[in-house]
Amino acid sequence: MWSLRQKGKSDVSYLLGTIHIKEEIVFKNFDLYKKLLGECEVLALEYDLGIPMSNDVLQYTTFPNGTSLRDYLTENQFAWAKKKIKKLIPANIEMWEHMKPVVITYMISENIASPDRNHSLDESLFYYAKSVEKEVIGLESQEEHFKVLDKIPLKKQVKLLMNLLGNIRKQKQSMRKMIKHYDQGDLQKLQKSLKKSTGALRKTLLYDRNYLMADCLFENMQSKTIFAGVGVGHLYGGKGMLRLLKHKGVEVKPIFSNLN
Repeated sequence: MWSLRQKGKSDVSYLLGTIHIKEEIVFKNFDLYKKLLGECEVLALEYDLGIPMSNDVLQYTTFPNGTSLRDYLTENQFAWAKKKIKKLIPANIEMWEHMKPVVITYMISENIASPDRNHSLDESLFYYAKSVEKEVIGLESQEEHFKVLDKIPLKKQVKLLMNLLGNIRKQKQSMRKMIKHYDQGDLQKLQKSLKKSTGALRKTLLYDRNYLMADCLFENMQSKTIFAGVGVGHLYGGKGMLRLLKHKGVEVKPIFSNLN
C-alpha cells in the first residue's frame, strides 16, 4: 500500500494493491484500510461495482452468435471439462458453457483459494464505502474493463481453460505461493509470479490498462482525495501504475511492503 501526494499539495491519497480472493489472510489490515478510506473523499476501484452490467457489456463476457464452449471441443473433451467445471465454480452459476473461457478461468481461480468470506477484498471495500456513503468511481468504465476479453482469441482462451482444468493441483500451489508473497508484502516476488501466469497476455491484461487507470487516478486526484484499490499486478515494474504516477510528479511512499 502506498500514499500518494502531489508536489505542492498537502492532500494525501492512497493506492492499495488488492488480490481478488476471499481468504481471511488478505483482510488482516482491513481496519486500516477502512480508516484511511474514511480520510478520503472517494473510493476508486478498477471499475464501479455498483453499476448494473448492461447487455452491451455482457456481450464481452459470453461467446458470440449463440455459440458455446461445446463448439470448441470434442464431445469427450466437453464432457470432461463439464465435470471439472461444475465442481470448481459456484453451484448457482447457470449457463456457464456460454461464458467466455477466461471468465470461467477467473471464477475457478477465485474459488481455488479458501472462500473464508462472502466477498473479495475489492468487493468488501466497495460495500464498506457504500455503507459510509463514500463516492465510488471506476478507474476504467465497465465497457473498458470487460472489452479487454474481446482481445484474447477464443481458441487461446479455450486452451488456457483446458490447461487449468488439467492442472488444478499445480494451480493451487501457485495460488498459495502468490498469497504468501502478498501476505509478506513482497511485491517483487508477487509480480514475478503474476508475469509468469499472464504470459503473452501481459500487455492486454495489465500494461495497456495500467496507463488508462493511472491517467484516470491522476486526473481525479486534482480535485479530490482518493483511496484506490486495484489488482496488485497493476502496480510494479516499468509499466506499473506506481512508476507511471511517479512520472506524473506524484510522490509515492510505501506504507507497507518489502519493496525498496
